Amino acid sequence: MGDNRYLSVSGIVLKDNKVLLVRQSYGSAKGLLIIPGGYLQENEMPDDALEREIFEETGIVAKTRSMVAIRFSLKDWWTIFIADYISGEPVSDKNENNEAFFLDIGDALSRPDLTYTTKEILSHYGNNQLMHKTSFCPAGIDSKDYMLFM
Repeated sequence: MGDNRYLSVSGIVLKDNKVLLVRQSYGSAKGLLIIPGGYLQENEMPDDALEREIFEETGIVAKTRSMVAIRFSLKDWWTIFIADYISGEPVSDKNENNEAFFLDIGDALSRPDLTYTTKEILSHYGNNQLMHKTSFCPAGIDSKDYMLFM
């Protein structure tokens, strides 16, 4: 199953006021700290993709809870979620990242090696302006194929 490079997700995973970060090992953010995430696979819902990506990249089991932001461009979209920490200790995947760890959110915001976008996302999160997943699903649509955040 291939990745869909036009649909991507990232997640803020908190454990005891510490945020899960990875040190990117490729691309424009190489060497910098970001929140984990990645691309959706074919026929995959965003919450499933996020939980899979977090586990693949860090070994952390997390559950998607709410949405912080969504970015649209003419060619793609990227959604940023809050995911609840469930279990595990962070371990780098030694592929997309070379380091994975929890860091106090205040300390993270003051780091010069945190990407500008990640700083913006974490700052916005701190303002508690979140959209939450609702149970609403229109009649005739399978609820596993539908998500509404408000």
